[in-house]
Amino acid sequence: MNAVVSQIREETTSTKTFRLDLPRDASFPFAPGQFVRISLPDDPEKARAYSIVSSPLETSYVEITVESLEEVSRRLCALRGGETLQVEPPQGKWTYRDEDRHAAFVARGSGIAPFRSMIRYALGKGLPNKIDLFYEATTPEAIPYRRELSEFADQGVGIHLSVTEPQALEMSGGAPWEGETGEWSVSAIRQRLPDFKKTAFYLCGSGKQIDHLSPKLLKGGIPEERIRAEKWGNY
Repeated sequence: MNAVVSQIREETTSTKTFRLDLPRDASFPFAPGQFVRISLPDDPEKARAYSIVSSPLETSYVEITVESLEEVSRRLCALRGGETLQVEPPQGKWTYRDEDRHAAFVARGSGIAPFRSMIRYALGKGLPNKIDLFYEATTPEAIPYRRELSEFADQGVGIHLSVTEPQALEMSGGAPWEGETGEWSVSAIRQRLPDFKKTAFYLCGSGKQIDHLSPKLLKGGIPEERIRAEKWGNY
């Protein structure tokens, strides 16, 4: 399916969110957490997978967030708007479940992308569910969706942000980071979740983070069926 780049928003110095307008008569159902493969028309063989970051309730377009790391992503980040991209049908079985009355989303780096879709969906549908997001980035400047995260917090979502390299911010002359620092541990997450053992955990992105947290969640009393992980890197 062809889709037109209608909006481009800079999230960080290396990351942009693209809105892709779908054909008016197109049917493009998906579940929050799924991904699409995107390619440029002049090089369809080099398709790359990106999480859908918009909500399924937003039916006239899909949004993806792209970090400029490899060839396809760099070419996408160089677009100015108005271009046509090729979008393959949604894929993936790692999706948000409406029945999870309390969910904790844990990610670092680009792993936050599908959680934007899940949060927008849950809020847009008016689900009575509680959501907490635990996210870590190297510096505050590396945190995407800053304005939206604040808006999510205003709507009752627990937003817990941590910076792993606060010294880099101080060395660059930036204002000191007054929030959490370091990687999220199970003990730190537990302290912020009164109903920890009744929570469903969604882990996304970093294989190192997931491999570190999953066994500790199991040891902490979280059943395996309530730990849902999606690995796509080892950063």
